[in-house]
Amino acid sequence: MSAVTEWMRTAGATIKAETHALPPEWFIWEAYVSTRRLQRRRRHRGPLSLPPPYKWDGRAPRTASSAAAAASAAHQVLRHHFPRAAPRLDAALADTLAKIPDGEAEDEGVAFGRLAAEHIVALRRDDGRGASVPFPVRPRPGVWRPTPPGHESFASAWVGRVRPLLLDSPHQFRPGPPPP
Repeated sequence: MSAVTEWMRTAGATIKAETHALPPEWFIWEAYVSTRRLQRRRRHRGPLSLPPPYKWDGRAPRTASSAAAAASAAHQVLRHHFPRAAPRLDAALADTLAKIPDGEAEDEGVAFGRLAAEHIVALRRDDGRGASVPFPVRPRPGVWRPTPPGHESFASAWVGRVRPLLLDSPHQFRPGPPPP
């Protein structure tokens, strides 16, 4: 199994264990883990090419282990957002790194993965995750209101306030003007 697949499974298990997230929230947490495209640029025969890294042009040394980088980045992102899961995450990282030969390639990969994770964490800071969404309408017949006895507000309403991961502006969705 690839390090990326292994760490997406680890991310899913961590999210499940650490949150009571609903599906929209899961997608956001998993996106944070998977946005750290760490594959080195390789020459391909034919039209295939790798997409650019997520809003970053950092490059790992050619000799760095991509598996170590992917595992290290996922570990750091998850550890930042789920600090109580640190012992499980540290053990999972140790298991992944045990499959990679010790040496400079592993060390460079781990270092680059940490750097990539720091970039993602900084990029997504204050992105609207968990934003307060007040309920401004006065309760009256026909208007939804928080349900007793807990009087909890909308489930995951903050998801609508999260800054998009791939789009820079809502205008990117809008079509151009009509043809002449």
